[in-house]
Amino acid sequence: MKDRYYSIAGITVKIRMEGEIGMLSAFQCREAEPEITVEIYQENQEILCWYGIEYWQRRAERPHLFLSKASPAVRLTASGDWSHMVIEGAAAGDTGVMEVFLAGFYSWLSLRGGVVGHASVISWQKEAVIFTAASGTGKTTQARLWEKYKEAEILNGDKVILECSPQMCWAWGSPWRGSSPYGLNQRAPLKAVVALEQAKENRIRRLDSAEAGRYVLPHIFFPLWNGECTEAVMRAMDQILSRTPVFLLSCLPDREAVEAACRAIWGEKR
Repeated sequence: MKDRYYSIAGITVKIRMEGEIGMLSAFQCREAEPEITVEIYQENQEILCWYGIEYWQRRAERPHLFLSKASPAVRLTASGDWSHMVIEGAAAGDTGVMEVFLAGFYSWLSLRGGVVGHASVISWQKEAVIFTAASGTGKTTQARLWEKYKEAEILNGDKVILECSPQMCWAWGSPWRGSSPYGLNQRAPLKAVVALEQAKENRIRRLDSAEAGRYVLPHIFFPLWNGECTEAVMRAMDQILSRTPVFLLSCLPDREAVEAACRAIWGEKR
């Protein structure tokens, strides 16, 4: 077992495990005082099996339990404040490990004002734009068009981490990137949120607050397993949506869609 340190959305995580998880490699950092500690075991340590029946005795120091949907053999238990996690069954694969780790990490993050959204995120001229929509609508396609025509940097193609300070809101790349290859350990001030829909011509308009909620909130991950965490995400989204312009881009996958969004977000001079 070896200790490794990672910085995810500016949060220092210490992970003790055998081997490495490839999706986390870009997020490795120098040793520092961790805010979250994770122990990862290849086999079961506390969840035992006899005659095909699994048994886990609930521990007061780790009352939370997650089972991976992708790999049911992978389980995570966490402390009451989510700062200490134990993952078992990692031999089943990194996909299950990262799935339960996201659930535990997001629980901790949400209580500190962080939000995870289903979106791609780019950084252009040191500001971030996120593209959100249902799967298959073209979130990663739009990000790649900005990369091609504006030399934007794609921070993530599937899951963005959002946070607000008293001064501004930020968008972070994350190691959870779905099927996309993009997952950078960077952040940028959040300039705008763009909801996407496919169309036969390019149009963009700014949404009012009610419309913004209808288009954006369905693509926010709510930690519904815990009421306190869910309420924290709702408060954070109220703040993000009140401080960030939201646009609806009806578009084709072409350069004009990029230019139309750029004009709407930054003005004609850009």
